[in-house]
Amino acid sequence: MRDREQQVTALKTLAHCIRSYSPWFAAFERGRLDPSEVNCRRLHIDSLAANLDHLAELVPKGTISYGQVDAIMTELHNAGFYPDKLAVDTVVLAFTQGE
Repeated sequence: MRDREQQVTALKTLAHCIRSYSPWFAAFERGRLDPSEVNCRRLHIDSLAANLDHLAELVPKGTISYGQVDAIMTELHNAGFYPDKLAVDTVVLAFTQGE
């Protein structure tokens, strides 16, 4: 049970970090993209954070794998967004402990 609690906490923390940094990312990208593209990209990044929150809600049911998290991470990277390394490492550790 403790592993699942760690997974929930790690996923929620990562989602929070993503939401916290997405405005900064959008400001950084402002010089390279037009304003509508910046806004769309930020909304997309925030929606991926919401997907992580949704996965966190499903963890207690035992139906989540790290592969689902990794798919969201790939989408973030494809959008040019790289979340805080410590938050990402914490998620990886939470999902790989005890394997």
